[in-house]
Amino acid sequence: MAEWDYKLFWDETINQLRAELGEGEFTIWLSNLDYIRATETDITVSVPSVFFQEKFRTKYHKRLEEKMRELTGKGISVVLEVIPLNQPDESPAPEKIPVANEKKTETMPRVHPQLREDYTFDKYIIGENNNFAANAAHAIARNPGTSYNPFLIYGGVGMGKTHLMQAIGNYVYENSDNKVICITSEDFLNEYLEGIAGIAQGKMNAFKNKFRFTDMLLIDDIQFFQDKPGVQEELFHTFNALLNAKKHLVFTCDRPPSELKKFSERLLSRFEQGLKVDLQPPRYEVRCAILKFTAENRGASISDNVIDLIAKNISSNIRDLIGALNTLISYTELMNQPVTL
Repeated sequence: MAEWDYKLFWDETINQLRAELGEGEFTIWLSNLDYIRATETDITVSVPSVFFQEKFRTKYHKRLEEKMRELTGKGISVVLEVIPLNQPDESPAPEKIPVANEKKTETMPRVHPQLREDYTFDKYIIGENNNFAANAAHAIARNPGTSYNPFLIYGGVGMGKTHLMQAIGNYVYENSDNKVICITSEDFLNEYLEGIAGIAQGKMNAFKNKFRFTDMLLIDDIQFFQDKPGVQEELFHTFNALLNAKKHLVFTCDRPPSELKKFSERLLSRFEQGLKVDLQPPRYEVRCAILKFTAENRGASISDNVIDLIAKNISSNIRDLIGALNTLISYTELMNQPVTL
C-alpha cells in the first residue's frame, strides 16, 4: 500500500478520535502527533518528548492502532518517534540544481528581544510535577488563539513558570509571523503610568495600540497588579480586545487566582474562563534529570553520586537546584579542581 494511502487513513483516524475524545483532550494529546512516514506494515509519527511518549503509550496508543485497523482492515503498527518541538525537520529536502554565481545564504534563527533564547521546550525537563502544564503549553504553541485561552501558569518561586511561558512565545515567534509581546507586570505598570503622564501627547493611545493589537501577549507575575485598580482596568480592556480577536494570552502568577487579594472580580472571572495549571516542586528523579541536563550544557563532568547528593539535599525549587550546581561548577573551574563528594 502506498504511503499516501496511509496518510489519508491517518487523517481520518485523527478526525474520528477528535470527535470521540472532545476538543480539550484531543488538543493536549493527539494534536501533538505529526505524521512522518509509512511502510507497508507501520506508520511513524512524531511526539514532543520521551515523557509524552510513555504517557501516550499508556493512555491512547492501543486505541489509536485499533482505530487504524478499523479503517484500513489491516493490523498497522503506529511507531512513536521523539522529535522535540524546537528540533528542525530532518527529512531529506528535494535536490536543488546549482545556479551559477548563486550566493550562499544562511538562515539565522529569529531572536525575540524580550525572550530568553534558552527558554525553549527542548530545554524544559518534563516530569509528573509539570506534565499536564507542559502538554497544554505544547498545544497552545502549535495552535495559538484556539484552545486554553487565557492560559495561567501558577506556582511558587523557581518552579519554571517563566521558562514554560517563554517557551510558548519562542516557539510561536520562530515558527510563524505572529507578533509576540512578553513583559513583566512591573514593566507593564510602568508603561501604563507613562501613558497616563503623556496622555496629552498621545502616549496612552500608543500604549493601548501596542498591547491590544498583538497576536500573543505574555505577562509575568501578575500578582503585582494587586491593589492597583487603574492598571487592572486597563488589563481588563486589553484582555477583552485580544480574546475577541482570538489572540492568545499567557500569564504567570505565584498563586492561584482565588488567592489574589484586591483584584477586580471581573478580571478574575476572565482568568477562570481559561486554563489554569499548577507547577509543583519536582520529584527526586526529575531533579536528577535537571541537574544532568544543566551539567551537560555547561560542559561539566559531574558524577552520579554528586548529582544524587545535590538532588537529595535541595528539593525546594528548580532555581535553587540549578543555582547550587552552577555555584559548584564555577568553584571547581576557578580553583581548577575536579568535582567530588
